[in-house]
Amino acid sequence: MKLVDRAKNILLTPKTEWDAIAADTTPTKDLILTYVLPLAAVAAVAAFIGQVFVGVSAPLIGTVMLGNLMRESGCVERLKSAAENEITNIVTLLLGLCIGATMAADNFLRPQTLLVLALGFIAISLDTAVGVLFGKAMSFLTGGKINPLIGAAGISAFPMSARVVQVEGQKYNRKSYLLMHAMSANAGGQIGSVIAAAVMLSVLQGMGIVGG
Repeated sequence: MKLVDRAKNILLTPKTEWDAIAADTTPTKDLILTYVLPLAAVAAVAAFIGQVFVGVSAPLIGTVMLGNLMRESGCVERLKSAAENEITNIVTLLLGLCIGATMAADNFLRPQTLLVLALGFIAISLDTAVGVLFGKAMSFLTGGKINPLIGAAGISAFPMSARVVQVEGQKYNRKSYLLMHAMSANAGGQIGSVIAAAVMLSVLQGMGIVGG
């Protein structure tokens, strides 16, 4: 079986494909030549492209993709459950404690802090508004097949913005189920935010404003 077909079956029908892999009697030499070496080359090329075109955000995007792989494969249920619950809760708790420990009053209660909060509020408001406008454009181009409200989920506030889209959509049409479509836009917005942050960080490093 070709490598592409094997990879496609693992993604589309993982349960049956893993059984087929377990029963495979292909010699080790052929496995190395037809699977291991091409996959190793793919990883090297992907890492090179990621570092050249995406930059420091590549590890963050890789982490998001790892979570999707664990969930969709259906083969690591225990790891998926731990990543969704225990690990997420522990990391959130430790992150909150670490950030809270550094928020001394003389460093935090400054006009610059209010400015950052105000800029963040303006940014997310503009993101939502522009997303809805882009959704209206897509709705027009597709003859009304796309609900413009989905565009409001194209921001990094994952998954709350998708849930808000679902709630607001059902206020006007109880038969409208936008959650899964909004989640897709939300995931795209999250990845786009990571890339944008990496580009901004690279620019600031080039200007000497932040350290390397």
